[in-house]
Amino acid sequence: MKKNLFLCSMLMVSLFLFSACNADDSKTENDLNDNVPPVEEVKEENDEMVVEKNWVQIQYVMELEPSDIGGVPEYISPVETAIPLGKQTFQLYFAEAMDTESVENTIKDNFLSNDISNYTNIAEEEKKEKTSIKEKATLQFTWTDEKELSLSIEDMLEVPKLHQAPLYEINVTGAKTKTGTMLPESPTFQAFVVEDHSQLWRVSVDGTTVEQVSSWEETNNATSIIDDQTIILANPLEYVCCHVQLPHAFYVYNFLTEEKTEYPHEEIKYYNVMTNYVGSSPFMANKTGFFYAKTEASSANESNNDVEIDVNGFIHGAVFSKNKEHIIMVIGDSKEDVTDLKLAIYSIEENKVVNPETTLAGEVPLGVAYGYKYPVSIYDNGEVVTITMMNEEDRIYYDYSWENQDTTIKSFPFEAELYDNILFSESDDRKYQLYWGYGIYSGEHKIADQGDENKIADQYDLFWVKNAHYLVYLENNMDEDVVKLMLYDVDQDEQQTLLTMKQQGYYNEVHVIGVTEEWIYLSGRLIVR
Repeated sequence: MKKNLFLCSMLMVSLFLFSACNADDSKTENDLNDNVPPVEEVKEENDEMVVEKNWVQIQYVMELEPSDIGGVPEYISPVETAIPLGKQTFQLYFAEAMDTESVENTIKDNFLSNDISNYTNIAEEEKKEKTSIKEKATLQFTWTDEKELSLSIEDMLEVPKLHQAPLYEINVTGAKTKTGTMLPESPTFQAFVVEDHSQLWRVSVDGTTVEQVSSWEETNNATSIIDDQTIILANPLEYVCCHVQLPHAFYVYNFLTEEKTEYPHEEIKYYNVMTNYVGSSPFMANKTGFFYAKTEASSANESNNDVEIDVNGFIHGAVFSKNKEHIIMVIGDSKEDVTDLKLAIYSIEENKVVNPETTLAGEVPLGVAYGYKYPVSIYDNGEVVTITMMNEEDRIYYDYSWENQDTTIKSFPFEAELYDNILFSESDDRKYQLYWGYGIYSGEHKIADQGDENKIADQYDLFWVKNAHYLVYLENNMDEDVVKLMLYDVDQDEQQTLLTMKQQGYYNEVHVIGVTEEWIYLSGRLIVR
């Protein structure tokens, strides 16, 4: 069993950044004093400050052991993130010598201020509560030299009840250099302070039972489930910017035995690479439903459930078939070959590709508006495999028939906007289809029901209950400051509230990560109201 010890708490959710990102490829190691991260030069020309990228870097200091494979997580400005209650330590690196008194006074003033960058219209009640908490805190300043500062925040003993904006930000804007030049607007570290760790929970499908099934003392980001005991974790190793593909360390967690095992991957910036493999061949497939790279280190974790998959080329996407008897792959000649890829259906029993050679015209899809590539999306309903490619700005949806072993262009029962990614799933018996944003269908027929009127198909975290006609989803009610776990019976056109949870701001969100026949699995800080 492999575990990171003494990790600080952070709720792993999408990170939002409102300043320009200037992340450097070089990263610090465990010893911050011996391995100072680079800060870009600041030059003076004609008595004016010229800023070249970041002239200050703020790093949250953690006592932790590195991931066995991925290294040490980093929290570096500019960033908005959650950190744990208790002593909080930051290391600040400046590009030139600073007026230390000016820096300390600026940090104190900005710490106490509720004028948080990029946050407006913060309620007066929230400001008052946060001011009371911050006035009790103690800020300790320790200078290594005039360019490096260690800042510790102590005596912060509670978290705010109102959490729509960060509690504080570390901001040195307005501080002076040793030569008297005032610093312009700087990258900031905005901190939501949370009381405890995100945990794993499960709720029975009938809503009668709620169980906490993890007691993590370290930060984990649960992304999906394999079965009623096995969870996939994708823990980010960096926190530097918004809408960026960050490197991850990947684990399989068994909550019955509390074993957490790390698995290697080449393409560690795809958070779902454990269940949709991207990388070189050969690679390893665990027949319970996940993949990992074949390396010398990974051999220690191999079990009787693991099989080696060896095909020619680079894998741009690979998933298990619905019955887990095949692996469905989209393959290029190399990592750089992203056009007109090959579809391969690999039989685990026969240990070979069993479908006729098929070319999928188009390219590996891009993330909408962000310009980076996703793994090729592959979805198997047991009769048809749907593969998503891209042609310029539009997506191409292919259907591969298991029975006929041929590939056709997919048709939808509505006028589809092909420039957008159409997310869809089906009940296990294929009677009902959910098209996210378009509605619930039964074949060509759109179901005109309560679910459609309430826009269930527009909700997030939508999952079918296994072997049933139930949809599970989360419903946010910002007016009442709650999140509801809902169950929709498609046959009966009835909705049921299974659980009502308190919403405590963006960084305390709860997410559905998977559903089985009996249980709905949630990740987050679950506070039942």
